[in-house]
Amino acid sequence: MALDAGPALADCNIVGLGGDLANQSNVTVTCGTAGGTENTTQGDGTNTNIVFTVGGGATLDTGNSDSIFLGSTGNAITVNGTVTGNGNSYNVLLSGPATQGNNTITVNSGGLISGGYTAIRFQSAASGNTITVNAGGSILGYAAGVHFGGSASNNTISIAAGGLVRGASYGILFGSHANGNVITVNGSVQSDCICSYALSIYGDATGNTITVGAAGSITSTDNIGLAIYGTATGNTILVNAGGTVSGYYAGMQFNATNNNVITVNGTVRGTETSGRGSGINFLDTASANVITIGAGGKVSGSYFGIYFRGDAIGNTLNVNGTLAQELGCGCSVALFFNGSATNNTITVGSTGLISSALGAGIYFNDAASGNTITVNAGGRITGAYGGVNFAYGSATGNSITIHGTVEGTGAGSSGILFQQDATNNMITIGPGGVLSGVTAGLSFANSGTRTGNTIINSGRVTGNTGLLLDGTAFGDSNTIVNEATGVITGSGTNAIDGSGGGGDLLVTNKGMINGNVAFGGGNDRLTLFSGQTLNGEVQFGAGTDTLVLDGAGNATFSNTISGGEILTKQGGGTWTLGASQTFTGGTTVNAGALLLGAGTTLTSDVTVNGGAFGGNGTLNGGLTLNGGTLSPGASIGTLVVAGNADLSNGTTLIEVDRASSDRLVAGGA
Repeated sequence: MALDAGPALADCNIVGLGGDLANQSNVTVTCGTAGGTENTTQGDGTNTNIVFTVGGGATLDTGNSDSIFLGSTGNAITVNGTVTGNGNSYNVLLSGPATQGNNTITVNSGGLISGGYTAIRFQSAASGNTITVNAGGSILGYAAGVHFGGSASNNTISIAAGGLVRGASYGILFGSHANGNVITVNGSVQSDCICSYALSIYGDATGNTITVGAAGSITSTDNIGLAIYGTATGNTILVNAGGTVSGYYAGMQFNATNNNVITVNGTVRGTETSGRGSGINFLDTASANVITIGAGGKVSGSYFGIYFRGDAIGNTLNVNGTLAQELGCGCSVALFFNGSATNNTITVGSTGLISSALGAGIYFNDAASGNTITVNAGGRITGAYGGVNFAYGSATGNSITIHGTVEGTGAGSSGILFQQDATNNMITIGPGGVLSGVTAGLSFANSGTRTGNTIINSGRVTGNTGLLLDGTAFGDSNTIVNEATGVITGSGTNAIDGSGGGGDLLVTNKGMINGNVAFGGGNDRLTLFSGQTLNGEVQFGAGTDTLVLDGAGNATFSNTISGGEILTKQGGGTWTLGASQTFTGGTTVNAGALLLGAGTTLTSDVTVNGGAFGGNGTLNGGLTLNGGTLSPGASIGTLVVAGNADLSNGTTLIEVDRASSDRLVAGGA
């Protein structure tokens, strides 16, 4: 071994502390020529500014001792050959009383650091160090490839395509806090033993940047690919297209997190296949993180795609690629919120997919409030057990907007399911949007109070029941609006079923409803606009229920109604009753015209406050004009009023031609 510069040394076969490198600095050492073999070479941990090179084809064998043992700062180690040992030592150890700083370690093509318990170890605090593994270079440790024993800040690790860092337990290990480090993986970081971690930070992690390039991979064959077990704050993790982060149980795993940015344009996955693998796990409170799955990116696991075990607060998830639960078991979920979920934003883009092969697409297992879910046109949320399930906690003030598809595909599933208390939630299905399930498109099931919820449909809602509003304590003022382009279909009996609830349900139809509309025990209201289609019956329950006929056009209502108390005509259009009806609470005309079709009977008292009342049928009740107009017949015809007719405060219009005229036949006073 030759020395290129520095103090004269007899040779480099230095064994033990106190040898020729002891207390030396500013020394240049070249170890071995091609094909040469050297023995253990050590300093004493005080050396600084040592330039240490292992030549191509040369081997530096540690035996039981540390191969390259240098001091704290300014050392430059280049490995073109082999640095090896027997598993009881460190191949490269940087130590000393001060922070290990500004050291450079480069492993070039053909270079290998291996065989030691840890290939490269920074004994205590480390700052500003650079580790570079070029194509064809390898760092292999019996336990860890690279180990930072103390806090680590502003260090740079670069692994080029074709480069490798591997350890049985850890590929790269930060044993304490890690701040401001930059790790770029275009090659491979691996761990391959039981309970191993490819890249792990055991302390708090702040402001670190981890990038996995197109040819890069961070892989644990038995446990976790990338893990942070302290509090993770303000870190940036980017997996580029073609890059992979994978682990047997999870691709990525974190404890408490806040303000981190995770972008996946490649693949993050848990590789276990029987129902225990996750793409990304958040084990503690997760707040204000931004997770983006780009077009072509994928996060997946056999148990969960993404798992929030603790509370999730103010996180943003953008899915333009795929978030999936694959294989596994029936309790598996693509996106699982186990703790309370508050003010999170989930957006599924036009190329996005959240899917579960056996469970739900999105599952809230605890209280959920203020969350926003948006599915853009082309986007999809799907699950065999349901699209979006609010399961065992209350759901308050959540907003779901669907321009794409939300669906439950398995037996008993709903597109959206609320199982417990639900208050002031807003569900909007836009034009072209689809909400579907086998049991129901949308279901409020089981027990719980449901109050102030609003459903606006301009797309398509389908299921055995389109909208199922069940529950023993269905609350007040829940609203369904089916807009002009909206279609609600029940393939069974009911398109809208609120018969199991006791609160007020307000339904407006401007589009198409295929199936019956059934109400429960509240003071319910059904408003139909001209231009709408209702292919089914109207079944009112207990309470005081109202049918409102509205709109500016002309329309005919010929459906069967049971249990209705009040009929109200409003809007400037003309509605004709094409079937006989009974309203025990009376009929009021406020605007437009209400006509009785030929041969029909209306059993009700009628008050005309504005607009007009007329037609060719029979009114089995009294008639009062209160500023409105009576217009018997439809063209020339006869209107029969079986009860009293008070025409003193309105206008009566009689059409006359040469042969006949309209007739009013009043049976009362």
